[in-house]
Amino acid sequence: MLAIVGWYQASLVFPKAFRMSESLRQTIDSAQRGWVGCCWETAFGSRKLNLCGLTSRQALLAARALRGEEASCWRDAAEWLRRVEADAAKAKQLAEQAWTQATANHFMIAHDLLSESATLEAKYPLAARYRECVITLDGMIPEKNRNPGRCF
Repeated sequence: MLAIVGWYQASLVFPKAFRMSESLRQTIDSAQRGWVGCCWETAFGSRKLNLCGLTSRQALLAARALRGEEASCWRDAAEWLRRVEADAAKAKQLAEQAWTQATANHFMIAHDLLSESATLEAKYPLAARYRECVITLDGMIPEKNRNPGRCF
């Protein structure tokens, strides 16, 4: 409760910083909700499978129900989906760590963590939601805290 009161009091004293922090939280939440697995059209493998919206578990179930080349294609799809899901989970975890660092005013660490999330996301044909998080965070970094040797 004390932390909430302190945060509320800080929002009254530093309203711009509070709005920017709130904006970062919303941007992170949107990125995390927006990518948990394959959410784009695909033509995967020899069967040109559309894996949009499917989980690795669903693809593995399909592989087990089939035989031959079709089963093999679904097994490959399950493995690929598992990697996509792992990247999405890792990006989400990094973004949470970034949020913790940003709220502690460790902006450069937060920037690096969100940049890692954006790099994971960039491997796939997604909207650049984690990149938007980096841009939002950049707007929060006070000029005096920027590292002059780094480009943003």
